[in-house]
This record gives sequence, structure tokens and C-alpha cells, in this order.
Amino acid sequence: TGLRQTVGIDLERFRRRFGIELDAAFPHLERLVADGLVEASGQRLRLTARGFRFADSVAASFV
Repeated sequence: TGLRQTVGIDLERFRRRFGIELDAAFPHLERLVADGLVEASGQRLRLTARGFRFADSVAASFV
């Protein structure tokens, strides 16, 4: 997934493609940020260094 890549997910592209904001589609995203697993940087959401260690679990939470 885009999240597993260092560039992460383009938030605007996600909104245009699916017609919904990423955080509205995945309310648990706030918890992933609070846990230090993902971070928003500009218009992108990406894994943190810690998040890369748990990339499979983080990605699975979006399924």
C-alpha cells in the first residue's frame, strides 16, 4: 500500500478518489497518530520510524 512506502498516502488524492477524507473513513487513524505510528506531513500521511517496525499491523488496521 502507499502507506508502506516512504512517500506515504496523498490525502488529497485519497479524497478525490473516494469522496471522503481519510480520517473520516478510518476513525482509528487518530489513535495511530497518538501512538506515534503514523504522522501527517503536509498533504501526506506516512509511517513514522516506529510505524515501519509495525507496518504489517498498521496496514492491517485499514482492511
